Amino acid sequence: MVTNMEDKPDIAAIIIGVCVAGYAALAIRYVAQHDLGFSLQHIRGAAIACATVIAALVAADFLTRRTT
Repeated sequence: MVTNMEDKPDIAAIIIGVCVAGYAALAIRYVAQHDLGFSLQHIRGAAIACATVIAALVAADFLTRRTT
């Protein structure tokens, strides 16, 4: 399926991106807990901090984007 980049995001690309991000998060959690020895509380705190920063950056990008 060929779509114009200005129309709307491709739903398949969104689903694949979410699945890949979830798999990467699970792999990072496993390494952090089992290989590096971090507790689940430390991992959770770092994940919340990272999610907050990413959400703020996405919101800032969305709110500053001007529609023409």
